[in-house]
Amino acid sequence: AELGRMGMAVTLAASLTALLTQTTVPASAGRRAWFQPLYDRLHGQPPSVLRLERLPALAFRAPRPVAWGGLVLLAVTTLLYAQAGPRYSLLDSLRAQSEVRQVFERVEAKVAPVSRIQVPVYTTDPEVLGRVAELVRRAADAPFVDSVAGLEGGAEAAREVLPGPLARRLVSADATTTVVSVAFPYRNGEQALELAARIDAALADAPGLAPGDVGRATGLPVMSAKVAGVVLGEINRSLLIALAGVALLILAWLRSPRIALLSLVPNMLPVTLIGAALMLTGRGIEFS
Repeated sequence: AELGRMGMAVTLAASLTALLTQTTVPASAGRRAWFQPLYDRLHGQPPSVLRLERLPALAFRAPRPVAWGGLVLLAVTTLLYAQAGPRYSLLDSLRAQSEVRQVFERVEAKVAPVSRIQVPVYTTDPEVLGRVAELVRRAADAPFVDSVAGLEGGAEAAREVLPGPLARRLVSADATTTVVSVAFPYRNGEQALELAARIDAALADAPGLAPGDVGRATGLPVMSAKVAGVVLGEINRSLLIALAGVALLILAWLRSPRIALLSLVPNMLPVTLIGAALMLTGRGIEFS
């Protein structure tokens, strides 16, 4: 919601700024005698940067090859773009040289993984808890997991035996639900989702576990990755809707399906070329 409000404010501000700078400022400056020679020079010799005037000349000489080449390139890059997929990491907002990120990575490498995946268990049966804890440990390939499975007195004694914060993390207030928590070295959202899926599969195939005893693997890395995937998908769809809207407006204005189709090429190619590059480099579609 905050991103939406920011986007709306930035769009309005950018539109007003463009109107002021592209019309009011040149029109006002053009009334001054000292500015008029600059306009005269532009009329006499259009500006040329990197000899880009050759491009429109090429388009006029060979319009059909240029148009078909653009459409083929658009089709290929769109196909690659569609395979890029969303990529997300909680660390995306931190630069590689950021002190916070470097501390995080040193702790992960030298002390213990910071990120966690939790599996809710809707029973306090020690046998079931022990079975779930062992399955989660194997699926995550972790040296140990946090749970009250081996605790003397079980979940009911957790608040008396364990430190308060740890007890509140592992056992619900009414001591009917427990959590099996496993630490893992976090890289990105895709990796967290793959690990959660592996844990879910191990629990689903395990004999002796009732369907209602164990919930799905969750936790901040998993939830943030799922939400990020939804948001990135919506951003992609919104962009495609906007580009299609441009073509429809051109179609309605000029009443020419051919021109509306060709207008997609310069409007979409900047997007699909970047998307294709992200797919080929393995980066995927990120928020940035």
